Amino acid sequence: MEKILISGDSWSNPNYKSRIHLDYKHTLTWPDMLKGDVTNVSVSGLDNVSIINNALQAIYMDKPDRVIIALSCWSRYATPEYRINPLFLFNTSAKNVNDRFKNNDDSFEYKRQVKHLAGMMGFTEDIHDVNNFLRDFISRNISRFVLNTSLALMNIIHICDLLNIKLHIFQTFSAFSCTKYTQLETQFEKELISSELFLDLYDHKAKVNLIGYPWIKNAGGLLACDVLDRSKDFIGNSTADRRNGQWDGHPNQDGHRKIGEWFNETHKDYEI
Repeated sequence: MEKILISGDSWSNPNYKSRIHLDYKHTLTWPDMLKGDVTNVSVSGLDNVSIINNALQAIYMDKPDRVIIALSCWSRYATPEYRINPLFLFNTSAKNVNDRFKNNDDSFEYKRQVKHLAGMMGFTEDIHDVNNFLRDFISRNISRFVLNTSLALMNIIHICDLLNIKLHIFQTFSAFSCTKYTQLETQFEKELISSELFLDLYDHKAKVNLIGYPWIKNAGGLLACDVLDRSKDFIGNSTADRRNGQWDGHPNQDGHRKIGEWFNETHKDYEI
């Protein structure tokens, strides 16, 4: 039986806890449907670089025969470092500033220091709310988000090739869904399909199973969420839940089963 390594975020984490439906617990996740000795290092909330780094660390510890990477949102910004993350700090300051500071001068100075920490001084002088700060921060860093994930992917492709490890990579949901409300998705797509580094990933397709590449629907890509029924396969998918804002954007048991079946259809080379 081959050893299989899984690395992803909350879409692949068997211990995922819904913040909306507190009593919900997974009894089945898509990695459970794989035919092998599975090690799952997925952690909720991870960005893509951290997902890939987790896999790289486990590769040298566990020596797997096969590695499966379930990519997250490309616009997510180093979530494991949230304690020093400028967006986290700005969000906290904006929400609690009235309780923390007794006058407007202190409030403005605190936000100014956070912008300085983010390297955004001089660009965001007139921005003092979370959404506009986030939009401006992401807009200025789109090329870096694409570069960082593409470099990480290229790194694990070469390492798995060197170690003769089978590698599969797919995208769980829209690569830029974290920014839809900021209307930056089109800008992301243009950056992605014009990135030579990202396009070079395709040259390795003979060695790597890039499932659904380039992961953009407008360019013929396919996502894991495309095999799911929005009205049935997500946590809190009842009409009442959706109407009351209680819909959780993570697959339920049926959704995980469909993802597992979808993945198993992409290859037939299990070594049992």
